[in-house]
Amino acid sequence: MAELSETEAALIGKALGDPTRLGIYTQIADQKEICCGDLNACELISGATVSHHLSVLTRSGLVTSRRDGQHILYRAIPKRLAEYRRYLSAFGKKSERTKAARS
Repeated sequence: MAELSETEAALIGKALGDPTRLGIYTQIADQKEICCGDLNACELISGATVSHHLSVLTRSGLVTSRRDGQHILYRAIPKRLAEYRRYLSAFGKKSERTKAARS
């Protein structure tokens, strides 16, 4: 499995760093698929804002969408979140190895 680039990791960090987007992503990830209209955020913010948040999540690779008639269904991509977790878990490991080699 390919490692994330710094740019890709930054996009994911930005996507998940916004509380509203994090809430939207959590709702999507908790379902197999979800229609935009079924997101709780749709009741609290404008449709354009929800669309923007979904676009950021899609660009980061965390979600994908498909059209079903008049509806757009969103689905999380667990593999992408797993790649991000691996990227974050590698922080500090290089310096730990360097310290161990010096000892």
